[in-house]
Formats: sequence, structure tokens, C-alpha cells
Amino acid sequence: MLRRLPLWPALAALTSGLGLGFAQPDWGLWPLAFVALAPLAWAVRDQPLSRRLWLGWCVGTVATLLTPWVPGATGFSRYFELSPIVGGMAALGVAQTFGAASTAIAAGVCGRVRHPASFVVRFGLAWGAAEWLRGIALTGLPWMLLAHGLAPVPALAAPARAIGAVGLSALLAAASAALAVSISSARAGNLHRGAAFG
Repeated sequence: MLRRLPLWPALAALTSGLGLGFAQPDWGLWPLAFVALAPLAWAVRDQPLSRRLWLGWCVGTVATLLTPWVPGATGFSRYFELSPIVGGMAALGVAQTFGAASTAIAAGVCGRVRHPASFVVRFGLAWGAAEWLRGIALTGLPWMLLAHGLAPVPALAAPARAIGAVGLSALLAAASAALAVSISSARAGNLHRGAAFG
């Protein structure tokens, strides 16, 4: 499947994975929480389901390697008395099962929507639902939420008091999708004007 995937969507997924990972409190780059998913939103919008799933999986893989993988590997190694390599492989398996799978589901649900506003809403809701599924329903431990990136800035994290961390993540994801739609629309308008005058 990777050979058939155009380069730009794959780079967009890599960028979103890096943005999501670096937006987490461990790295302290909280402004990325507002834009981290914009490349993914741009990349999945007109892709078939199989590509959307693959792009979402890539985002989750990159983000989990940056955030919970090292502490997870250390925990597996110490708690279960495993070698660091086996502990790292176990942590990677958990990260792939829960982290990457949930981002793949979110990306898979939100493509092929014609109306831009519907896409923005669907993207935000899909991301929030995927985070809820991963953090509440599957593991019981909400981890690597997009909203966690805002924890160092209490004023920006304050809406979580009313709508919860998952709700705030859904709003951040919708903001990223709105940015992607705006840039795509502006670019399409410029291309259309250029063709008229060219």
C-alpha cells in the first residue's frame, strides 16, 4: 500500500504525528495542539478508506514513539522484569494496538465529505470519539490526548472543566480541520483565478 500512497499525504501524516507527539506536555510545545492535526485533515479529506486508515495509523505510530513509548518500555522492563529490548517491543505493541489504532479509526471515519463545515465537524467528533474509545473504553487510562498539550497553560485548558479533556481535544481537532479546509479553499481559489488569467 505504501508504494501507491502519494508522497504528500504521507509527509502530512508524518508531520501530524510529530505535531501530536511534540504537543504533549513532555516536550512543552503546547502551541502545536492547535495545528497538529491540520496536515492529517488535509491529507485524508479526499482519500479512499484504505489510505485514510493508513495515514491515521502513521500519525498514531509517530506520536506514540515520541510520547508514551519510552516510559512504557521502562515500565514493562521493570515491572515484568523484562530485558529493555523485550520491554520496548511490548510497549510498542501496546502503543500500536491502542494509540495508532485509534488514530487510524478517527482518520478512517472522516474522509470523503463534500461540504467543508461538515468535514470540520466530523473530523472533530471522530477525533474526540477515538480518544474516548482509547482512553476510557479500551484502557481506562486517558493518555496522549490532544488536549493534554494545553496542560502547561491553565487558561487555555480551562474549557476542559466544562466539556472534559476529550471535548477539548475534539475542539482542537476541529480547529485543525478548519485550518486545513481554509488553506485548501484559498489555494483552490488562487489556482482558479490563475487559470482564468493565465
